[in-house]
Amino acid sequence: MFTKERDNIRETAESRSPFQRTQRLVSSAFAELIGEKPYEEILVQDILDRADIGRTTFYAHYFDKGER
Repeated sequence: MFTKERDNIRETAESRSPFQRTQRLVSSAFAELIGEKPYEEILVQDILDRADIGRTTFYAHYFDKGER
């Protein structure tokens, strides 16, 4: 399930680097999740599912959810 904001990120991401695209997708996913439940309850898997990225991609950019 994608929000309109994430759809827009995906559409404009074509002109951005893959690194920037991943950062924006993760940030958007995290912002949505933080509005739904407390930080402590958010799992990396929740971010991965919402951003529609793989675990390897996430950890190539971030050490943990706190770094995002």
